[in-house]
Amino acid sequence: MATITLRPNAAGDLTQLTPYPSAPNWDNVNDTVVNNGTYNKLVYPATSLDDLYNIAPSGVGIASISQIQIFTRCIATTSSDGINITLKIGGSYYTSSRFNIGTSWESNSWTKTTNPKTGLAWTASDIESLQIGVYMWNILYGAGELRMSDIYVVVTYVPLDPPTVTTQAVTNILSTTATGNGNITVTGGENATKRGICWNLTGSPTVADSKSEEIGSFGTGAFTRPMTGLSPGVQYFVKAYAYNSAGYAYGGEVNFTTNKVPPTVTTQEATEVSQNHVKGNGNITSTGGENCSERGFEYGLTKTATWTKKVTVGGYGVGAFYLTIENLQTNTEYWYRAYAVNSIGTGYGEWVKFQTAASGTIPLGTKVSICSDYSGNTYKLNSSFTDDGETYQSFFVLSTDLAQKQGLHIYKRLEDLYNYFIKKASGTAKIYIKRDSEAEWQYAGEISMTGDEDIVVPHLPVDFLAKHYLIKFLFVSDFEYIGSIFESIPIGVR
Repeated sequence: MATITLRPNAAGDLTQLTPYPSAPNWDNVNDTVVNNGTYNKLVYPATSLDDLYNIAPSGVGIASISQIQIFTRCIATTSSDGINITLKIGGSYYTSSRFNIGTSWESNSWTKTTNPKTGLAWTASDIESLQIGVYMWNILYGAGELRMSDIYVVVTYVPLDPPTVTTQAVTNILSTTATGNGNITVTGGENATKRGICWNLTGSPTVADSKSEEIGSFGTGAFTRPMTGLSPGVQYFVKAYAYNSAGYAYGGEVNFTTNKVPPTVTTQEATEVSQNHVKGNGNITSTGGENCSERGFEYGLTKTATWTKKVTVGGYGVGAFYLTIENLQTNTEYWYRAYAVNSIGTGYGEWVKFQTAASGTIPLGTKVSICSDYSGNTYKLNSSFTDDGETYQSFFVLSTDLAQKQGLHIYKRLEDLYNYFIKKASGTAKIYIKRDSEAEWQYAGEISMTGDEDIVVPHLPVDFLAKHYLIKFLFVSDFEYIGSIFESIPIGVR
């Protein structure tokens, strides 16, 4: 058993006594320390008056209540007068027998083991709606006061405990889902309002971690909860739990490991497309529960894995990867897909198509034609391709001193490029240069399509030494190209 003392914290349904030294009435009679200087009083010529007070909530978990006791502390200043201790519950008003009050401070109490309204044992909700008070009456003489300095109620109760919970082994284990199992064996005096399963990766999980919960009124008994959003091949620590107004309770900890599965892989567009090779691009988005022992690409002339390009060194986690696929036929359409392997199996990306470049041409999929108007100027290259609002990269290539390398007897240092364009509101071009037999383009710089004049001439200083050059102009927006002037210095004779 335990007890808790509850004191007035607000006015009740009756406020008739005179407060001293000031209102509100309830504030004069809620002394945690005895104080004769504050009280409520009945003053002659009044013959009877009532006060009722609401009381502070208990703030504790209560399983059952054996009794309540209402205490008062009163004094009559000049004669022996009387009081009745009162309570109001469920809209009804009840009084104790009379207590005669003398001219010295004295305490009296009234004990109730059941709710007088229902005839049943008190409940926690009864106490929350209870009002306590006093009825003062019958002053016999024409002077003096009947005073009350303190009133409170003592509740004797059995404390409410959190539920008792056990955790059973996890069942229905798959790669990303499982079923958690628990059992409420003791309610603790009040049905649980929450029950569930919580889990984490480190041990000792609580409801602050991942959880699967249901709300309601739950007595004793077994329950299950689905666990979702798990990762393959991972160990998890699990507890069942339940909650009532006394707090959370947890069962013991169990652990399990989700099933491994083949990796999850995606295939991206091939890049760096050439006549006989491309750069294949893939991504392992999930290892399936363990690092992959192999990753690569399958490809063929149809959606058939005729050939394979792979690597098998080490363990591969999630992330993008690429490989160069070589020895391809020129100007040929291929299909390819990324894949990865772990001990469970192989995961594949979607099939993606690419086409190698034709001999002597720039790879398929780039815009290389230059159309001209009647003046001979290149006219609005790209403009017809941007009407749908999409952006993409395209380019054209200029060749200087390139005639199958015949007549190339002088090295030249290329120092300046002057490029003529029709002015645009926005847009830039990136310029790349390839010298002689270089395999890769060298970035030279970026020029703007904007300016103050109708024709803009962005100047780009460079420094490249070679016998001949390929110059690539790369664009994202539409442009109107007129021409270029190259300035170079002869260096020597072959």
